Amino acid sequence: MEHKTSAVSDEPVQVLFVLQNKFDLLDFAGPLEVLAQARADKKDDASRAFDCTIAGAESKILSDQGVVIDSQISFKEAHGRLNEFDVLVVVGGDSDHVLKSKSEPMPIITAFAELQKNNPTRERTLLSVCTGSLFLAELGILSGLSATTHPDYMTAFENLCSHSAVRDLQERTDVMEDARYVVNNLRFDIGDEDENPYIRRKSDAGRRPSNARKGSMSFKESNTRRESITRRAAMRLGGLRVITAGGVSAGIDAALYLVSIVVDEEVAEEVAGMLQHTWTKGVVVDGLDVPDHMITFLRPKDKQPPNFATFKVPRTFNKMDLRDYLLHAYEVATLGVRSQLRQQRPRRSKVHGRIYRPPPIKTMTVELAKPFVWPARPEDKTPWTSEREERQDAATRRQRSWQSKIQKTGKMPLREETKAQASRATLREQAKRLLEQGGWESGTAVDPRFVQPKKDDGVD
Repeated sequence: MEHKTSAVSDEPVQVLFVLQNKFDLLDFAGPLEVLAQARADKKDDASRAFDCTIAGAESKILSDQGVVIDSQISFKEAHGRLNEFDVLVVVGGDSDHVLKSKSEPMPIITAFAELQKNNPTRERTLLSVCTGSLFLAELGILSGLSATTHPDYMTAFENLCSHSAVRDLQERTDVMEDARYVVNNLRFDIGDEDENPYIRRKSDAGRRPSNARKGSMSFKESNTRRESITRRAAMRLGGLRVITAGGVSAGIDAALYLVSIVVDEEVAEEVAGMLQHTWTKGVVVDGLDVPDHMITFLRPKDKQPPNFATFKVPRTFNKMDLRDYLLHAYEVATLGVRSQLRQQRPRRSKVHGRIYRPPPIKTMTVELAKPFVWPARPEDKTPWTSEREERQDAATRRQRSWQSKIQKTGKMPLREETKAQASRATLREQAKRLLEQGGWESGTAVDPRFVQPKKDDGVD
């Protein structure tokens, strides 16, 4: 199938529901009803914003409540068509058996996450409802993210997250107990965080949401813009949006959030009113996960124009990485980037004595759209210098002066010819006084066996 880069503007967003045997019926029916009622065009009732597909191990799937649901495709077919879907929904039910046997839907969850990491050019979402988050925790997908689950399974959820972090040597999961749903890896064009309707925090319960609209074109641009693709690839799981919801009603709230970011928040409010449901906002983690790289802004060389800037970057960085970093982190536009690799001189190892060459240093020179002039070097560095640094600087100057004198004369100066340090002069005076006056005692009690008897003790 041809790769799709747009969403609601061209065709419905493809949603895949994966149902295991003895799944919870309301975990499935709530989000399904929300997505089925969402319209891409409010004036056209026939315009569907989402196209939902049900996958199961067999053609008939028995829920925990005894209701049988017909599956449209098998898990095997779902694996083959996984690239067609934008959203994967995992519901709760029979979690103990699934975790013990590692059966579906766990393999398809792993495949969906790997698909996003290998191909971050497309915006994908992974939504879990109720105990479906236990599967994500066991697979290690929630490592370093924030998540929640049904309150009755919170202890088991925390244990699974901790076990996965220790097993995979990854960061721990920030478990939120009082959140309706938790969203990670939010969209990039968030604008003003104080006015954006998608930034929800615990402290925002009483804040009136903004009336700003985010239509389907936002989803389309997020898939096609080079800046979004680069930043998404640098995030965890390739920028896969991970949403974990609590119980049944929390799954409906999470589905309404999904409608608001893909279609429009006003459409989500209309769907909530149609269902006679009060949409309770969850928590959106507003932090972006960026790689642990160090980028150093180097002072320009002499006669370098002010519209050029040089940066020391990791060797894995390419020109697009630096361009996007400057654009999104500092809003600095660039006209061109040139990279250089500077080889370092060979060195002798202090461990095994062998000669080796350290890794090269990579720098990039950027042509700026607006010039930047470095401030002049301060002549008086006293405000930034501590007493300890002053003593170190003085010792360094004495050492350099001593070495310079040796290089000029070719002779090692005698001790009498050099100025004695204050500590050595004090020690010399104390030794001279002891030799002349004597009578020094340490003042420490010594075992009598080691005390030299005095002459007036009557001992021969």
